[in-house]
Amino acid sequence: MNDPSARSGEAKASKAPPAGGRRLVVRFEGVELETPGDAEGIAADWNPDTGTAEEFLLDASKKRVQLPRGQAARRASIAWSPDRKKVAFATQADACADKPADRAAALYLVDVESGKLKHVSKGQTGFSARFLDPTTLAYADEEGGVRLYDAVAGRENGRLTTKGGLGLIGGFLDESSKKPFCHKAWRCAGCFNRKHMLWAWCSLFSVGFSDLYVRLCSMGVLTDWRLF
Repeated sequence: MNDPSARSGEAKASKAPPAGGRRLVVRFEGVELETPGDAEGIAADWNPDTGTAEEFLLDASKKRVQLPRGQAARRASIAWSPDRKKVAFATQADACADKPADRAAALYLVDVESGKLKHVSKGQTGFSARFLDPTTLAYADEEGGVRLYDAVAGRENGRLTTKGGLGLIGGFLDESSKKPFCHKAWRCAGCFNRKHMLWAWCSLFSVGFSDLYVRLCSMGVLTDWRLF
């Protein structure tokens, strides 16, 4: 019997995250560690494959937050302020897409009481965001720095950076966007990781074929063609 609450467009309460807030997701393409984010207090019809939702309901204020058309909030990116009065999240983006607009993600801030959606930033990054205190939101930008955003005043307070690059998640260049080749290589690394299992099988069969070829040549079944 189908669950009536699972109908399209109808929000359903999110389940409590597993112990530790993480789970290991195994797919054909590979294995990845998924952090569901702090979705407690948010009701949404999360996509089971992508972990995204185009709208959600704030339990505390019963306010429904609707994202702009074509955008979806990533559950793994949800970050609450310590006083639970504001919540930040990033949208889903495809780092391997042909169009620049499809490769860009957006970072949003929501006031729980009013349900007002505030656009904070946009760029080709995952936007790892964390609240330092009830009013200060820190997030990693695409240039290897960390930006500090005043969630009350609605403006950026400053940017932290070092010569070697500073970020909430890695980085080795101070401003990678000024080095197109390195920036593109960094951004598209995830495309290969998505097909990790495929590359593993290709490598296995190529090594197996090489061993078989050498064996057949040593037995005189095949002639080893040499160009030099």
